[in-house]
Amino acid sequence: MPKNQKWKEKIITLFVGICAIALGYILITSIDNLFGNKKEDKVDQIAQDIKSIQQNLSPYEYKEKLKKIAVLSDFENTSINGNPSVTSRKTLNISGKIKTGYLYAKVSINQKPINKWSDLYVKIQRNVNGESEEYGGHLITSKSLETPIQKEYSEILFNLNDVKYKEKYTQGDIEIISSDWLKLFNENIYNPKVISFTSTADKGKIIELSIYYECVDGEDCSIILSN
Repeated sequence: MPKNQKWKEKIITLFVGICAIALGYILITSIDNLFGNKKEDKVDQIAQDIKSIQQNLSPYEYKEKLKKIAVLSDFENTSINGNPSVTSRKTLNISGKIKTGYLYAKVSINQKPINKWSDLYVKIQRNVNGESEEYGGHLITSKSLETPIQKEYSEILFNLNDVKYKEKYTQGDIEIISSDWLKLFNENIYNPKVISFTSTADKGKIIELSIYYECVDGEDCSIILSN
C-alpha cells in the first residue's frame, strides 16, 4: 500500500477519534448542565416553598420552629394590692445576635384563664453602669398575639420587640407601654434578670414562661439560665 494512502488513513482515524472525543465532551457537558440546572431549580423551589410555609404560619405556630429557653414552670403565688407572696427571679446569659423571637406564657387563675381582675407580671431588670434599668410590668393579655382559647388557662404571646404592658395593675388596658426586649437581649453584656409573678388575690400559677428566639442568619446564638 502506498505511503500516502497509509498517512491518509492515519489522519482520517485521528480526525474521527478527535471528533468522537469532542462529541462525547459536548454530550457529557450538556447532560451535566441539564440535570445540574434541574437540581439547582429543585433546591431553589424547596427554599421558596419553605419560605412560603413560614410566611403562612401564625406566630403561635412559627414559634415552634425556633430555639427555646424555658425560664419558669409551675410557679404559684398570690398577690395583695400588687404585692406578690413570692417572686421569681431568673438571670439570663445571652450570647450572639438574635434575629427575632417571642415571649410566651401559659397562666392560670384558680385553674381558669386570666380574668379582668388578674394578670401576669413580667419585666426585665439589668444593671448598667451601676444603675438599675427595668423594662416590662403587667402584661396586657388583650394585646397578645393570637393564641388558642383554653378552658383552664390563658396563653400569652408577644413579639420580643413589642412586649405590651402597663406599670400598675389598676391602670386600664388602654394605657399601653411597649418595650423592645429584642434590642435589650442583643445588648447582651448585662445578663438581664427576668422577674415574674401572677398579679391576683386568688391562686395564680405560671404554668410556663418561655422565650423563643432565632439567631441572625449565619450566626450562632444562645439564651441560657445562669441560676
